[in-house]
Amino acid sequence: MLKAIFTGDEDIPTDYYFGLDKRTTIREEDNLASLLDEPENAFNGYARQPVASSGQFVVDTSEGHYYARSPILHFSAIGGSWGPVRNLFLSTTIQSDYDGFLVASVPLTQTVTVTDGQSISVRMGLSLKDC
Repeated sequence: MLKAIFTGDEDIPTDYYFGLDKRTTIREEDNLASLLDEPENAFNGYARQPVASSGQFVVDTSEGHYYARSPILHFSAIGGSWGPVRNLFLSTTIQSDYDGFLVASVPLTQTVTVTDGQSISVRMGLSLKDC
């Protein structure tokens, strides 16, 4: 399943989009409408980061389980700050609307506010086990 999703096969989006939000709780039923706390797109340099579905995710096995790992993503503040943010998410759309799917979310190790001239670097790993 992970290989099919992240290797650019037919009917798979050409790109996925990573973003940041400040939901206090990540719930199984979350969807794009749940991301109301994402920094405003293009506000002080914040933008969802595109990653091609083919050639940028690493799909491998560890301890007998498959995983997909994103490249390292950089989010920068330019001209002012944005945040605080608590989570990294993966979606099928670059737009801050409800046209697409929220694929996955993961909490950051700490709440972050990015100030003018600063950047944060993040990466997401996805694994399927005992599903």
